[in-house]
Amino acid sequence: MTSILVFMAFGFIALFCIAIAGACWDLPDGETVGALAGITAREARILYLTCADIMAGVGLIVGLLEGR
Repeated sequence: MTSILVFMAFGFIALFCIAIAGACWDLPDGETVGALAGITAREARILYLTCADIMAGVGLIVGLLEGR
């Protein structure tokens, strides 16, 4: 049961990161995103998609190891 909860927690964080990256998707590349400490929209997309990949990978690995 714990492995499912761990997998779901990391998956939720990954989905949240994808949602933020999606919100920045239509913005021009050079436009600053105010709520994210002055980084540009392009940097925000790269940052949050990378974070989503890492969270999904960690969640999968931890979930599989917990299930052993």
